[in-house]
Amino acid sequence: MLAACSGGPKFKSTDITGVDYGKALELADTSGRVRHLADFRGKAVVLFFGFTHCPDVCPTTLADLAGVMKTLGPDADRVQVLFVTVDPERDTPQDLDRYVHAFDPRFIALRGDPAATQRVAKEFNVPAVLKAWIDHIVRLNKTFGFGTQGLKGFCKGKKVTIIIASGSEYNSGSPMEAYNTQAPYLRVVLGFIGITDITIVHAGGTNRVAQGQITAPVFLEQFVHEVDLAAAK
Repeated sequence: MLAACSGGPKFKSTDITGVDYGKALELADTSGRVRHLADFRGKAVVLFFGFTHCPDVCPTTLADLAGVMKTLGPDADRVQVLFVTVDPERDTPQDLDRYVHAFDPRFIALRGDPAATQRVAKEFNVPAVLKAWIDHIVRLNKTFGFGTQGLKGFCKGKKVTIIIASGSEYNSGSPMEAYNTQAPYLRVVLGFIGITDITIVHAGGTNRVAQGQITAPVFLEQFVHEVDLAAAK
């Protein structure tokens, strides 16, 4: 019996204990009160960077967190979800307050001026490129408008085959697997305009033509066959 009970809950994420980032936070909540990590000492802090115009990842993540809080029951009092806007120019305190409380009244939204936001984002290793994504999404939203199924009507139902001619992906389990960024990036970008039926084929082995190991016509014939097979899936 003791042996059966000896296995406790397993930690399924990344333990960042001892890292040299994520140690300082100083941003105002929607009431204007400046908050610090020390304010939540004794609680598990869930810190999420996002913005209210986000069409998918932000609301779904907050909905998931709200579900976790509900599942925890009384233990949810030991958790604090903080939503830091990375788009303070558009996200007003009033907008943020309504946004996070629509998911759970215990969630706290934090906001700073652009300089303060940049400092906090850098402190927590949030990539600066996220700002470009925000501007891109907001421009799309103003041009086309998002509905419950994504961008309304634009390219919805289209099928796309993409050929990436920069080589193959790294194998699953490889230490370099994290560098397989092209395909996920393209899926996200095309998803913004309603294209979800996407086939991506890597033109691996092009260097064999340059090295004289295979002729260009033979390589192209083989590659066209690979594209046809992938597109037919």
